[in-house]
Amino acid sequence: TTLDETLGNIARLISSRMSTEVCSIYFLEDQTLYLRAAIGLAESVVGEASLALGEGLVGHTAKSSKIINVVEPQNDSRYKHVVGSDEERYHSFLGLPLFDRDSLVGVMALQTVAPRKFEPLEVSTLSTIALQLSNVFVNARLLDELASSLETSVDADALDIDDGPLILDSQRGFGEVAIAPAHLYLTDQTLDTFSDIEPVRCDAPELETDLLNRAIAAARLETVALERNVASRLSHSDAAIFHAHLAILQDQAFLNKIQSLIELGRSAVWATGEVVRSYVRSFQDLADPYLRERAADVEDVGRRVRRQLTLLKDQTPQSGLGQSPSSGQRFILVAPRLDASDIASMNFDHLAAIVLAHGDTTSHAAIVARSLGIPTLLGIQIHGIHEGDPLIVDAGARRLYVRPTKAVETEFLRLLEDRSSQRPSAESPIGGDAKTKDGTKVSIRATIGLRSDLPVATHHRAKGVGLYRTELPFMARSSMPDRDTQAAIYREVIEAFPDERVTIRTLDVGGDKSLPYLPMPHEANPFLGWRSVRFSLDHRDWLVAQIEAVLMASANHSDVGLMFPMVTTMNQWEACMECLDEARDHLREQMLSFGKVRVGIMVETPAVVTMIDQFAPIVDFVSIGTNDLTQYLLAVDRGNERVSNPTDGLHPSVLRSIARVVEVSQGHHTPVSICGEMAHDASTLALLI
Repeated sequence: TTLDETLGNIARLISSRMSTEVCSIYFLEDQTLYLRAAIGLAESVVGEASLALGEGLVGHTAKSSKIINVVEPQNDSRYKHVVGSDEERYHSFLGLPLFDRDSLVGVMALQTVAPRKFEPLEVSTLSTIALQLSNVFVNARLLDELASSLETSVDADALDIDDGPLILDSQRGFGEVAIAPAHLYLTDQTLDTFSDIEPVRCDAPELETDLLNRAIAAARLETVALERNVASRLSHSDAAIFHAHLAILQDQAFLNKIQSLIELGRSAVWATGEVVRSYVRSFQDLADPYLRERAADVEDVGRRVRRQLTLLKDQTPQSGLGQSPSSGQRFILVAPRLDASDIASMNFDHLAAIVLAHGDTTSHAAIVARSLGIPTLLGIQIHGIHEGDPLIVDAGARRLYVRPTKAVETEFLRLLEDRSSQRPSAESPIGGDAKTKDGTKVSIRATIGLRSDLPVATHHRAKGVGLYRTELPFMARSSMPDRDTQAAIYREVIEAFPDERVTIRTLDVGGDKSLPYLPMPHEANPFLGWRSVRFSLDHRDWLVAQIEAVLMASANHSDVGLMFPMVTTMNQWEACMECLDEARDHLREQMLSFGKVRVGIMVETPAVVTMIDQFAPIVDFVSIGTNDLTQYLLAVDRGNERVSNPTDGLHPSVLRSIARVVEVSQGHHTPVSICGEMAHDASTLALLI
């Protein structure tokens, strides 16, 4: 299928589903918009018509990067008639910009005969569709270019279209989060499996026997060195892995089998490989998964013996781990598989995580990695990962982000920073109720942004979750996660604290956080713009779906809070309550069980501080977000080092605002919690208590 055929099919489908007479698609090339496909316009203009940026409604859609939705477009001052298009009979226009990540690639326009103002829900749906189709358009264009290059005898292998963000799920994983570039360990599998060795006859068996004996001796010495290396880094019990390897190298039955094949006229390399393969097959036929994994140990030993045989024959062995990235740079090791000896021979100082296509958690390589505390993913598709690609390993969620968007990377870094600042030191007591020296109890709950934060929070016995940030599942996907996917994620967080309070915040994007499938408009002051609940209420169907997911996840938990961020007006609160009612009605209609949630707001703006006497009586709880509240009270960008100050939280206006919220809320018996930098800053903790 050609690019134009693909675009034509897309235009036809959208026009049919949206009940419009026209769907046209323009591509942006060299600052000019070219009409590449259209349903409902004259065929003669397709491929011929073009508009400059800012020319006509289509050009204005592109230049402004904003949706244009008008009735009677011919009366609009921006309108320009495309000669020969027959569009004069249409009385509505909806233009949607098309983006590939942050780059404008074109415009999609819909028109109808009857005057029609497209409804907000229709616009929202079409926006999502348009953003998904942008990827289709870009890929179709690349494939079209590929076909053209083949016609002109250009090497197609030189074209690499697999360089966009990827999200890969693994079968197994352990550890936490790591962010670093990829370092590929692409071993030659034929070197490991002996499958490339021909069973040629060997006329000097005594020489092959001598070669084998020397290789076995060298492999034993190497194994002892690996054992000592692991013992020095971990413990003697962890190093006991290599006792099994030594046992194989000293097993007379194993060695006699190899010797018998040599005496039949085979080379030492081929004979070793044949015996190793027979042992591996025997292990792999076993039912017990742990015993099956011991096949990897036999392969590891065989690989080591072959490498020694190759060295003794003065041949250059193919590389294993090769050189690590430049000195001092952390990296994530990506490999089809690893043996225990591979990990034992590594320099761990800069190893951030391990990603393997094959292997199980019972493999010795995985056992060593777990003992070292190295985040590891197993059973993951590594095709498409290149040397140096930025990677994010979220081992707790068993997910790998390849070439993540800047927004996703920033959010992970933000969450890691939060985790680091909240994690107690090694000397900190763990467990029990937190109390001041004079006996005042303080409820300390966790801030959660990643599922891999859960073990840390439960390990330190947090009294539940004070804030679960739900942004990442939205930001890390190419489309909005559906209700059931969200419910499964929220349920996992809730079930980690069966007897404690868990508070889930609705989507908080905008400012410095964006969604890859819905590019945010350029704003001079994004932190004062289209963000948080303002964004969510403009995508009401998304908000209702998220609320439904929280309700479903809370079905078996008695203390779940639903919190709305950046509420500044009573109208916004009422709109949120309407969405909550709508979500409950949907679930009742579908006969799905759901829980009763507490409902509250974040206090993040001066507006809510001054109106807290209006909000406190009608909400179930409030949570003070000190980071944004400080920023807005002092008119200071907290990300700007020139104007921000670590002691901003001690400014009298901040302390007085917090005191007012606490005093008024307590008067209405409304619980108050607090989060942000001030909550774990020793200089402010005493004041807050």
